[in-house]
Amino acid sequence: MIVISKLKNLELLPFPFLTQLKGIIEEDNSIKVEYQGILLSTIEHYIAIKKKSQKLVNEQQILDYAAQGALAIAFLHKCDIVHGKINLKNTFIANDGTFTIGPVNIFLNIYEDKLMKSEKQLGEKTIDEEDNEQIKEANSEQKLKENIIVDEKDQLKQQDLYDFGIVLYSLSELQAIPEDLDQICTLQQSSSQSHTHKHFSRLHDGFAKQLILSLLNNDPSQRPSAEELLAKPEIQDRINSWIQQPSQLPPSSKKMTQIYFSIAATLKYQYYKNLRRFLDLILHQKK
Repeated sequence: MIVISKLKNLELLPFPFLTQLKGIIEEDNSIKVEYQGILLSTIEHYIAIKKKSQKLVNEQQILDYAAQGALAIAFLHKCDIVHGKINLKNTFIANDGTFTIGPVNIFLNIYEDKLMKSEKQLGEKTIDEEDNEQIKEANSEQKLKENIIVDEKDQLKQQDLYDFGIVLYSLSELQAIPEDLDQICTLQQSSSQSHTHKHFSRLHDGFAKQLILSLLNNDPSQRPSAEELLAKPEIQDRINSWIQQPSQLPPSSKKMTQIYFSIAATLKYQYYKNLRRFLDLILHQKK
């Protein structure tokens, strides 16, 4: 399958902010996915420790986590892979402070691949059996179904960003997202700031807060993509600080010196020597 091939290529792509895929085994019509062991603290556990010690996660840390998470999500989305499992139990903080996103929901991607393959076969069968008018109708119908699948995948990618916003909110406030989430999501469109105080008691007004609110926007079309997050000057500043002062970058993240990356969905991987080139690729490479 196409998606299996994509995911297998991730074995060749060590990425410091993403759990490393160890292998995919296909036998007896079943699929087994193995990941490298995760010797990290889940965000859920990390928050519990912070609350117990009464230590806050400061805004600079939030921006670092936002930058590291955005790099991982942009990397996956550029490879046309949906994560599908970004939550407090599947995101991690290493002892060196690196933010890491856990294993991808492989079955979500396989399902999309099966739909594409099934619809393609259906279209081919119709073309063989029907006259020209029906062929045109079948092609049109096939194109519509493929567009629907693409739209659904875009929605899943937007959901990845929304889920990432929930994780960042929980880190900033050391608590789960409140039930009245709809109110939070409309705050950024409100001229009044008084409503935000009960939801953001720890994080002050500023870029980090607005970034989180933008990810939690109820309107998916208004949420920034991972690429748009990386283009933000404040995020660029954090990444540039890692490049200019490598000592600030956790040891496990220095693997950024060797990165393979997909050009759109062709899976033709190229070698990039440093983070700056990788970032420029995400922000400027045409799909």
